[in-house]
Amino acid sequence: MRFVKGAQVVANRHFLHFADCAEIATRKHFKREPWLTAGVNGSHSGNSLHYVFKAWDLRVWKDGEDSSKGRFSCKACENFAADLRVILGVLYDVVVHYDKTGAYVTHIHTEYDPR
Repeated sequence: MRFVKGAQVVANRHFLHFADCAEIATRKHFKREPWLTAGVNGSHSGNSLHYVFKAWDLRVWKDGEDSSKGRFSCKACENFAADLRVILGVLYDVVVHYDKTGAYVTHIHTEYDPR
């Protein structure tokens, strides 16, 4: 897993499971390493699980370092997320976030949230 500059995580068991599963799903669907953009860093809602080290965001650019090379399609991101949900198991939520117009995926959010 690659980390964008400033991405901060705590390597607890929830993150390590997420990282292993994200690696498997990303290589299967996108043929590259996963890129983590947010752990505890960034701006999130006040009750976000990011702030208690149980949520992480993945980048969906075709080239993890260069947005000018495009993004993966919405369908590809939805398929990836569906597979990641299965691999992670029922204690994790995976949410595909779209831009305000619904034209493209901005990131994929994952959280450890046993309810």
